[in-house]
Amino acid sequence: MLSVNSSKALWWKEWRQNRWWLLILSTILTWKPIGEVALKFLVNDPYPAEWKGVERSIAWSYEVLEVIVPSNYVKYSFLFNSPSLDLLLPVLLFGVWLVAQERTPDTYSFLSAAPFTRDQIITVKFLLGAGSVLAAMIFNLLFVLVMQLVLPAVYSSMDGLLWFAFVTPILLVTFAIGFFAATWTGHPIVAGIAALGLFFWPILLRKFAMSYFEVNYWVIKVLWEIERNISLDHALHWYRGSSGPWWKPPLFLVVTVILFFLSRWIFVRNPFENNGQPQLLIWGTTWQLGAILIPIAGGILAMIVYPIFFTRLHTTFPIFLAGVVLGLIAYRLWRNSSQAKET
Repeated sequence: MLSVNSSKALWWKEWRQNRWWLLILSTILTWKPIGEVALKFLVNDPYPAEWKGVERSIAWSYEVLEVIVPSNYVKYSFLFNSPSLDLLLPVLLFGVWLVAQERTPDTYSFLSAAPFTRDQIITVKFLLGAGSVLAAMIFNLLFVLVMQLVLPAVYSSMDGLLWFAFVTPILLVTFAIGFFAATWTGHPIVAGIAALGLFFWPILLRKFAMSYFEVNYWVIKVLWEIERNISLDHALHWYRGSSGPWWKPPLFLVVTVILFFLSRWIFVRNPFENNGQPQLLIWGTTWQLGAILIPIAGGILAMIVYPIFFTRLHTTFPIFLAGVVLGLIAYRLWRNSSQAKET
C-alpha cells in the first residue's frame, strides 16, 4: 500500500501532469448540458429564436432535454455533430494519453527513480481518469436537477437520473478501453490506433465483411446484432430515456472493472522499454509488429487494387490471402536488407 506521503506525492504528480487535459475533458463533457444553457443566460438570451411558439419560461430547458431525453439522436455536439467524435472519442483518447505519455525517456527516468511501484502508478492513473469522468457527470446531474427545481422545465428529475445512470457507464467503459490499449502498447500513436480499433471493432467488422466479402444474409444479420448490442457508439446514439436497454449499464460497469484489473496486470508485468529502446508493443519489438501489420496491410491493399484492373471474383478472400503472402515476402526482404546493412 502507498504510504501517506508517497500517496500524496503520486496524486500531486498526476494532477500537475494532467490538469490541463482534465480541464479540456471536463469542458467537453459538461458543455452541452451546462455550457450552452449558462452561455444563453450570461448573454441574456435564454429564449432563442428557434423556440418560437414555446412558452418563454421553459424554453431554456429544451437545450437540456435534447441531451437527456433525445427524440431522434443524441444531440451532444461539441465539434463534429456526432456522439462518437464529440463525446466518446475524447474520453477514449484521454484514457490512452494517461498511460502513453509515460513512454517518454524523461518521464520514465523520473518514475524509475521515484518511490512508487508500477502497481501504485497504474492504479492512481486509472482512479484519476475514471474519477474525473464520474465527477463531470455528477456535476452535470446536479446542474440538471437544480435547474429543474428552481425553474420551470420540460423534463423531470427522473429523466436526469435515468440519463446519468445510462450514459455514465458508457463513458467509464470507453475510458477503460483507451486505458487498457495503452498498457499493452509502447508508443502513443500505436496505442491510439489500438484503442480506436477496440472501440470501433463491431462497426468495422460488419462494414469490412459487407464491402470485401460475399457473405451470407444471416452472417450480416449476426454482425449487425453484434454491433447493435456491443457498440458503445450505438448505445449512446440510440439512448431513449426510460426505454433504453437497462441490462447494458451494469454490463458496462463490470467490463470497466475487468479492464482495470487487466490493465494493472499487464502494466505491472511488462517494462516500459526493451534494451533501452521504446517498443511499439510491450510484448513485441518493432520487427515483430511489422511481421504482423505488413502482411495484413498487403492483404487489404490487394483487395482494394485487384478490382481496379481485373474482374471481381465471387469472393475476395483468395485475393486477401495472396496479398498476405506478398506482404510476408516484402517483410522478409526488408528484414534481410536491414540485417545486411547492420553487419
